[in-house]
Formats: sequence, C-alpha cells, structure tokens
Amino acid sequence: MTPIVTTINEDFLLGARALRNSWLRHSEEGFSFHVIGYGDEAFERTLNDEFDNVIMNPDIGANLPLSYKCLTPNPPMYARILIPSLFAEYEKAIYIDADAVILKSLDGLLKHDMGNNPCAGTPSWSPISREVIGLDNNHQGIMSALIVFNVAAWNRKGILDKCRVAMNEEKYHFKTVVQAVLQYVLGDDWYRLPQYAQVQGGHATTRNEIKNAYLLHFAGTSPWEPIPEALKPYPDYKIWARELWASYL
Repeated sequence: MTPIVTTINEDFLLGARALRNSWLRHSEEGFSFHVIGYGDEAFERTLNDEFDNVIMNPDIGANLPLSYKCLTPNPPMYARILIPSLFAEYEKAIYIDADAVILKSLDGLLKHDMGNNPCAGTPSWSPISREVIGLDNNHQGIMSALIVFNVAAWNRKGILDKCRVAMNEEKYHFKTVVQAVLQYVLGDDWYRLPQYAQVQGGHATTRNEIKNAYLLHFAGTSPWEPIPEALKPYPDYKIWARELWASYL
C-alpha cells in the first residue's frame, strides 16, 4: 500500500475530510491515507476519532522561515519534508495539500520512472529566483502541493537535512516558504510530472482542464473560505470548482 499523506492543523480539518473522502471514492485500492496533525490533545482526539492513521506533532528540526504569506511559524506547511523519513519502509509516498481533492486513481503517478530523482511534481509557474529572493536561478522549480517521493533516493541524498540547513540560513528570503525551500534545495534534481497532473481550483480553471487531472487543488485560496474579491469576476470558478470540492464532504 502506497501512503497518501496530508499535513494539517485545526484550520484545515475540513479539507482533510474532503481529501480522505475523495481517496475513498477514487483511489482506495493500493493506497492508504495518513494525516500528520499539529495541535493540542483535543485536536489529537478528533483526528484519531476520524482517521485511521494519524501522526501528531513530529518535530521539523529547524527554524521555520516566514514570509508575507506566512507571518507565524507553520509546522504543517513544512511537515511534508518529513514524509520520506516517517515512511522510510515504503518505495514511494505521495504528499497532497489538504485543500485538494483526488479526481481519479493515483496509480498512474507511480508508473513514472523517476530514476535517481528524490521526488516528482509539476512545475511551478514562476522561476526559482522569484520564490527564493537573492538566488540567481531562472529554472522552474517544483510545485509543492503534490509531491511523489522516491523515498530511498530522498533519504540517501539527505534532502531533509539539506532543507534543515537551508531553513536556518539567513542568506535568502523564501517567498513561498516550504515550496521555495524545496526549490532551492532540489534545484533541477526532481522529476517533472505533466502539468495537467493537477489543476488549480483557485484560478479560472475550466471543466475541460480537469479531464486528465489527478488532483483539483485550490492554490491561493481554500475552498471552504469566502471567495476572494480578485476571483469574483470568474463565475465558472465560483459555480463548479467549489461545488465539486464540496461534493466530497
């Protein structure tokens, strides 16, 4: 069984429920579902009541960089880098943001030959230099909402320790925090999944764009929150993307 893992605090509990239900509907065969949670004892009880596989409050082991998008330390955001060490007995593991739902079996993601790359994902929209301020690198980095970990390669290359070192540096400003840290550490050492592997519900995504997608992810906005003013001009987004997400609650 390949683990599907998400990381949350109490604010993202609703998202974890929808993600779990989308796994049950579309990708239960061959996969298990796991939650890494951060919170108090009451939240731990809630998670253990609702989910079969819960890991609580694992230590990241480094300072957690802040940015204008993340004004306070946010362990769930960074905990994805722990997954290959927490699931070291598996060949591969899949991380998915809690503000996403699975649209079809993820088995196809496991069929890509990642070679010696430590992980796979879709390219971000902007070059690494835009996300890691002060770094001269104009290549596209990995987008961190969907990561397929090549567990042995990640651990063998010491990517977690490299992330910890980077997070303790003061040389760079990590604009998109954990995604920027991963882009800085990985450079070009990651396998590129097709861009259509995940589509963005937080943008003016059309219905046609989800036909081949594994994932509907709400970049920049959570589907359970009020629609931001900047997105209100897109009625198609308002109607179908959030309704599709809500159908998994």
